[in-house]
Amino acid sequence: MKHLKNFGFGKRDLEGVIQREARSLVELLLASDGQQVEMNMHTFTVPVLNVLWEMVAGHAFKWTNERVKEVLALVNWAFSAPISVMVVQAPWIRFFFPALTGYNKRIRAVKGMQALVKEEVLEHMQDVDHNNPRDLIDAYLAEMATAADPEFHVEQLVMVCADLMGAGSDTTSTTLMWGVLYLALHPEVQARCHQEAVGALGEATATTADMDALQYCQATTAEIQRVGMVAVSTIQHRATRTVTIPTGHVIPADSIVVSNLGRFLSDPNLWDKPELFNPDRFLDASGKFFKPEHFVPLSHGKRFCLGEPLVKAELFIFMVTMMQRVRFEAIPGREPDPARFSFGLTRVPEPFTVRVHATSIAS
Repeated sequence: MKHLKNFGFGKRDLEGVIQREARSLVELLLASDGQQVEMNMHTFTVPVLNVLWEMVAGHAFKWTNERVKEVLALVNWAFSAPISVMVVQAPWIRFFFPALTGYNKRIRAVKGMQALVKEEVLEHMQDVDHNNPRDLIDAYLAEMATAADPEFHVEQLVMVCADLMGAGSDTTSTTLMWGVLYLALHPEVQARCHQEAVGALGEATATTADMDALQYCQATTAEIQRVGMVAVSTIQHRATRTVTIPTGHVIPADSIVVSNLGRFLSDPNLWDKPELFNPDRFLDASGKFFKPEHFVPLSHGKRFCLGEPLVKAELFIFMVTMMQRVRFEAIPGREPDPARFSFGLTRVPEPFTVRVHATSIAS
């Protein structure tokens, strides 16, 4: 975390990279102005990954890199495939049905990521300057050369980067896909976001400094996170000691613990008519954006998502840039259905088709 911060994590310097990728995404979408376009994970994964990869490896992937797209497609499958939950809950089953459970495909995803990352590491090892690291890989190699800790070695570095590659691309790109789905289904919300963005920014690309001027855009993005419910639970953790929580329930030591994020985001005792898409629920009486304590799309407590500052900046800039310049139109009779999704470790909408239009950005 310290070195990621050194290379821009959570800092304004990284916003230029996010802006670049957001503009590239919009240009890709507008290349099909007026046409029907299928929205799938391929649309969003590479630009999202590129933001993180600038810090990890010092460069972005080319959007046309078929090998990268193939690996990311396998990674996205590993997160969204329903069988993934079974493999996590009952890992022994993979030994009996490795193909049926998708275990073999998951291994291809892991090995594909490892191979990509190892190439990056080997290239960095050719010209690394331990005193002037360019990115996270360089910083790790410098630690390997100077630290006595045997835990620092190449295979560990490969896995650290592979973890970042998978977790850093899937959830944000999935949220953007949910965003397009709900904007297409709610043109009145989309129009209001567009008017606010154009009124505040004109032709400029959004930065996080513009959040105060874009209250409704923030509220819409939060509502997309709530109803999209990309992660319905946290990953598994182990209780290191017996704990009695305030309700009186006892959690024994060594229990496996997860948090039911889906309940937090959809409980009718916490949200008024939670089944409805309503960004206004995130605006107070004065029209200012606010975040309730029970809004926890990125988990909560000490184990909340370490990428939260990056996710917050990415979602805001990507969503506002799209709402500012693109209009997504549902096709009559072929409207995207929020009830159709793949549900594994994350909830991913099934591919859907919308019509894409360029919008006026004259204030």
